[in-house]
Amino acid sequence: MSFASALVIIVILLLFDAVFFGFLLKRKRRVVFTLLIEEGAIKSHEGDIPSEFLFDVEQLSRMHKPGNIRITGRKCHERVYLEFSGPLPDELKEKYRDALNLALK
Repeated sequence: MSFASALVIIVILLLFDAVFFGFLLKRKRRVVFTLLIEEGAIKSHEGDIPSEFLFDVEQLSRMHKPGNIRITGRKCHERVYLEFSGPLPDELKEKYRDALNLALK
């Protein structure tokens, strides 16, 4: 076996490992809920959302009028993380995270 063929086999194995472990990591981060907010009002929501968090999101959205955003809650290792899509200030993101933490206690 030449050095070039050994190098090709190693590269193929490394690529396979990267794809396989990437799939496993994505699979562990499953979507728990999604919220769609348009012009300060909740337009739609799906999934298992704590009612206290939903109420707090509604109040924060009315006060700050964030525009069109999507909030996705993903569960990874028994903890729910929030992902935001759309223009949203960092301080408002932190308020949403705090509201979720309080609702899950």
